[in-house]
Amino acid sequence: MISHEEFARRVNEESGASRTFRGKKEIKGPGVMVSKAGAEEKSEPPLTPGQAKQYYDKHSPGADVKEAHGGWKQGGIIFQDSSRKYESLDDARDAGRVNRQIAGWDLGKGAEEHGVDILRPEGGNVYFAREMPGINPDWTWRQTSRTTSEYERLTPKPKRGDRVRLANVNRGATRRTKTGKTVPVTLNEVMATISKNRRRTGI
Repeated sequence: MISHEEFARRVNEESGASRTFRGKKEIKGPGVMVSKAGAEEKSEPPLTPGQAKQYYDKHSPGADVKEAHGGWKQGGIIFQDSSRKYESLDDARDAGRVNRQIAGWDLGKGAEEHGVDILRPEGGNVYFAREMPGINPDWTWRQTSRTTSEYERLTPKPKRGDRVRLANVNRGATRRTKTGKTVPVTLNEVMATISKNRRRTGI
């Protein structure tokens, strides 16, 4: 069981936490957590046990046995959500598209031999609505039912090593800002914009 105190500690100090609304049991891999539409709440860090309890008490009455209380910290913001675990990448992708979510969280392989993504046993973010068939012939850029593609793993804002690793893809591309200034643009930012527009239009 994950108490409100332990839930808050994991969100503040670790990668996050996920527990059932029925019994506060820890959610473990393999599987991908995908948020319900409209259930996300934001707050400033740190998350307190009282805030964790407040969210839990608010959402648990209407939650079914498969719904979970999730929490994580990103970009200096605390997020809490009501989510569900999907045991295949394809099911998670479908849920992400229906719920118009930016990403889901792959829990990793847990105690199993493989996770839902056999190339990434440790898990991590899976970014949705990024199918780009035919753009790059390299198999690592193609998503399958058992593996994420390079597109699906790229954070919206490039990590430190992305600019070097993807230099041959970015190829010095630039864009103009609203003030007319020319600045570099990365594949990360392009994919983030594509997926954002897909979520808006429902494509």
